[in-house]
Amino acid sequence: MKGVNKLFLWLFLIIWTSALILRLFFSKGEVLTFFSQFHSGELNLFFIITTRFAEELVYTIFALIFLFIRYRCSLAIAFTGIGVTIVAGVLKRLFAFERPFKYYQNLGLEETYARIEGIEPYVGLTSFPSGHTMAGFALMSLLSLYLRNPFLSVIFLLVAILVGISRIYLGHHFLEDVLFGSILGVFISYVVYFLMERWRLPTLDQSFLSSRKVKMNT
Repeated sequence: MKGVNKLFLWLFLIIWTSALILRLFFSKGEVLTFFSQFHSGELNLFFIITTRFAEELVYTIFALIFLFIRYRCSLAIAFTGIGVTIVAGVLKRLFAFERPFKYYQNLGLEETYARIEGIEPYVGLTSFPSGHTMAGFALMSLLSLYLRNPFLSVIFLLVAILVGISRIYLGHHFLEDVLFGSILGVFISYVVYFLMERWRLPTLDQSFLSSRKVKMNT
């Protein structure tokens, strides 16, 4: 069993700490307002697509791909998705923080919220933490643990960061929602990874192709 992916983890911690320090110098929502200045048709489409990298379809695609590489990885992806869903659901209910649109609306500053055409703002008490960000960082961190390639590790981290930025850009979350969603996502990925690697079941280290080959040879 290999340990942590130091490249992914250190880069993540450096960026996360920098963003947290940045948040201390700005008021709530100021970062969201900053990103809203860059709204455009092209960027809107880009971030609408980017945010979907943290959704069920992408998890399913990677889980199916890893069925042909290593069952253990495929199962870890499934458990990570389940873990994220449970943790995000519980914490959202526990904290019950307002979404940005509702936050501004209650302050009588609804005009401050920059709408994107075709996207309805969320109004529930489900802002903290960002579930999409948690899911994005959990999946990309898990992939970096299993694929162990420096170039891919950087790509995975960039994708996760873009998912986080997309949640702010689209007006669904504040920076603090994204920050804590990201670190929880990485934490969940490591918990699942180490638990899966301790599961001593030889079949998990096979794949659809390898098991099929064995059957054909018998």
